[in-house]
This record gives sequence, structure tokens and C-alpha cells, in this order.
Amino acid sequence: MEGYETVRNPVLVRLAIGRGDLEAVRRLLPVEMPPPTKKWWQLTTIAARLDALIALGELGVVAQEAARFIEPGTYLEPFGLRALGYATGDRARVELAAARLDGLGLDWHAAQTRQMLGRIHHAGGGGD
Repeated sequence: MEGYETVRNPVLVRLAIGRGDLEAVRRLLPVEMPPPTKKWWQLTTIAARLDALIALGELGVVAQEAARFIEPGTYLEPFGLRALGYATGDRARVELAAARLDGLGLDWHAAQTRQMLGRIHHAGGGGD
């Protein structure tokens, strides 16, 4: 699959996160955030990068990068909301992300988002 890293790596990142293999997450993490486009593989790369940064504890980077994707009505909006909410300890934002993922029919992502609520370690934040 050489040459298809942009399609393959987001899947491998999610598997590594699920296994708790942070070394693999670090190795597979895209070096920089791709520009938002309508190409499905870049959308999955962006969402996986945000999740990888959370798994690696890079919450400052997460907060900085996630804010770019909170554009209402887009595929990336709930992923940006989830990442920013987690990074800032804003439970309401994470709950909104789960609801938006439900609305998109992304049940697995919505369930993962609800699981994140139990791992928020920051003092609550009610938004910006």
C-alpha cells in the first residue's frame, strides 16, 4: 500500500489508539494538518489527527487546530467540537459533538465521543 498512506494511516491511527499503542500513534500521526477539502480521505485524516493528538496528550495543539474545523453543518464540525471540548474540559461542547455525530448517522463516533466525557480531566469550561 505504498503511496496510499493518506487513505491507510487514519485507519491505522484509530487501531493504534484503540490498542493504546502511543508509539504507533506518534509514528503514524500526519506531520501537519491537511487543508480542509471535500475529499473523503482528507476528512478522515483530519479527524484521526485530532484524535491522535488527544491520545498523545497534546491538548494545546488540539485546541489550536480543532477551532479551524468548527464550521456549522460540515462533516468536520463535530470532530472539531469534540477535540476542542476535550482539550478545554468543556463537557457541553463534547456532548454537542456527540449529538451532531448522531445527526450524521456516525453512531460509532458518537459512542466514542460519549466515552470521552468520562475522561475529561479539566475543570469544566462552559464555552468561549
